[in-house]
Amino acid sequence: MPDIICIKKFADRHGADIAKSVLDANAIKSYIQSDDAGGMYPFMTEGIRLFVQKKDKEKALIVLKGI
Repeated sequence: MPDIICIKKFADRHGADIAKSVLDANAIKSYIQSDDAGGMYPFMTEGIRLFVQKKDKEKALIVLKGI
């Protein structure tokens, strides 16, 4: 797997899903990671993290700047 880095943290899954959709629409592959037992315990997570490949970091940050 290519090197990936976290570019943004979200308080809820909804915001992370929107950002991922925006990245997908701009041909930037992204990944969401959360540790909330599949959404059953959202209050126990330290944030939902959005990851991209290192090579896409700058482009992704520009695309997400308006979000």
